[in-house]
Formats: sequence, structure tokens, C-alpha cells
Amino acid sequence: FKSFKTCGLEEIKTKIVNYSNAEILEGEDIENNLLRGYALLFINNDDRALGFNVIHYDGRSVTEPPTSAVINGPREGFVENIKINVSLIRKRLVCKHLKIEDMTVGNRTQTAVKIMYLDDVVDKKIVKEVKDKISKIDIDGILDSYYIGTFLEDKPNSIFRQVGNCEKPDIATSKILEGRVVILVDGSPIALTVPLIAFEDFQSSNDYYSEPHKASTLRVLRIIALIMSIYLPGMYIALRLYHYKVLPLKFLITVVNSTQNLPFNPFLEILFIIVLFDVLFEASLRMPKYLGIAVSIVGALILGDTAVQAGLVSHPGVMIVAMSGITIYILPNQSAQVSLLRFIFA
Repeated sequence: FKSFKTCGLEEIKTKIVNYSNAEILEGEDIENNLLRGYALLFINNDDRALGFNVIHYDGRSVTEPPTSAVINGPREGFVENIKINVSLIRKRLVCKHLKIEDMTVGNRTQTAVKIMYLDDVVDKKIVKEVKDKISKIDIDGILDSYYIGTFLEDKPNSIFRQVGNCEKPDIATSKILEGRVVILVDGSPIALTVPLIAFEDFQSSNDYYSEPHKASTLRVLRIIALIMSIYLPGMYIALRLYHYKVLPLKFLITVVNSTQNLPFNPFLEILFIIVLFDVLFEASLRMPKYLGIAVSIVGALILGDTAVQAGLVSHPGVMIVAMSGITIYILPNQSAQVSLLRFIFA
């Protein structure tokens, strides 16, 4: 302690205190870091303080994310600790051109945000635009990366995504190598990537570890599934009402026999089934895990079959809506948008 009295903060940091996370703080940084849990050292006649990062939060261990499971490839996923997330990318991208810029967002939460990119690959205009938009965010709290994503969109009224996201450090690293900017937010296991290319939603984590011809075939299949999910209900209504002559005769007879006594016209029938399935899906999401599975099975099998037997809906209508509903989730990141387009085109 006698040494402390005769030394400045710089000398204490470099010669006396052997702690790698020590930093000299001044102004508002002193209060902000004290509230975060830093240990502060003050000396006489100095308005600054020496801060020690002694924060330790209990958190989730690094595991495979539930929405990005792969057959081949790494199983590691991001967690809620931003330091761990940065280290997961650093160990994969050992390069002097990897730049990490720190920002703080949220008037009350003071959430740490890190911007990562390769300075010799990325478009500098994109980096500047991202930093400008984040610096202009005026909000009380940032609880998840989704909050940041809404401020990065150029067209906030568009129904389509304009900011990408991923839950795996290997995917985030590949985006950085492609010239994207990755944004990590403390407390969120989801990284944001900009700019977003529309075709990214047709990619899967498995594509990076599959043969090129197989990955290309699966992407074509996803495009076909997207078209089916949007247009299939509308095409079914149009064929039944206006263009039934293009259907094969035997198939047309089967459809007519199964729909001749229904109380609804084709449009109301399809609309009723879509609403019924969406309500069942929302209920299964918000119920406890195992109860939700039971509700899905009971609703899809028993309730659907009962509606057909009661003469409210037809077998072809249930099959068309089921096919459309299943294909929506081939593109999980666009499921909400595709579901809305399905209503519009129906």
C-alpha cells in the first residue's frame, strides 16, 4: 500500500498490479463499470479510477443449437455470453485482418455490442453504415440481438428479412470470410449478419459440409417447396372454381365426389382449414413441451378427421393445406412471411 501512495494509475497498472483485464476509467465509464460489477481502485488527487473486470456470470455451456442441428460439421453454438461467442469465432479465424469493434447500446442496460469483420475483404461503406445506425439507437434497453436488427433495416415496413442471423460460430465465420459484417450482442445467442442476400434462406448448415451436387439439389428442392407453400392453396381454389377442365378426369371425379355436400365454397373451406391449423400450431408452441406434442397429434389427426367425417371440409382440402403448411417450415427463417403470402394468394 505504501507503493500505491507514490504511484500514478499508469504505473500501478503496468508495474504493481498483475491483472490483464485492468483498465483506466474516467468520466461516465467509472459509474457504468461500477454498476456492471467492476472493482475500482482510486488514488488521491486523481479523478480517474483503475477498473478490474472481476465479473462472473453463470451461463449456459456451449452446446449444439436446437434450430441448426447438423449431420456433419461442428456442434458448437453461440451462448448468451458475448466473450465466449467472440472466442468461438477467434479460434476459427486466426487472422490479423479480423477486426472487432466495441459499442454500447441501451440507455439503462448498457448492453455490449461487438462488430466483427475482415478489413481486407469487407466493403468499408457497409461497416460505416452499420456503425452509424447502431450509434444512433436511442432506447432504454437491448435484451436481444433482434432489437439491433430492427434498427439496421433499410425498409422497416417490408415483410421480408433484411438482416441475417445464425446460431453457430462456424457459420458466422464463413459469413465473415465472404465479406459480411457480424454483430454480436451480449445476452443473445444469435449473431446478426449484414448484408443479407435473399438466397441465404435457401441454405442450410448442412450445405457447408455436403457434396456440391447434393447441396445444389436440396436448394432447388427448397425453392420448389417455397413455391408450393405460397401458391398451392390458391391454385387448388382456382382449379376447383374456374379451371377444373385442366384436371385429369378421374382426379376431377374424385374431388367432386369428396366435395359435393360441403356447406362451404372452396375459398371458405381452405380458409377454415388454414386458420384451424394455425391455431393448433400456436397452441402447441405455448403449451408445455410434452403437452404441446399431444395437442398437435390430437388436433391434426383426430380433429382433422372428425371435421372431414362431419362434412365440414374435404380430404383434398386438408391434404392441400397440410402440404402447404409442412413446406413452409423448410425455410424456418421466412415462415412468418411465407404464411402471410399464403393468405394473400389464397
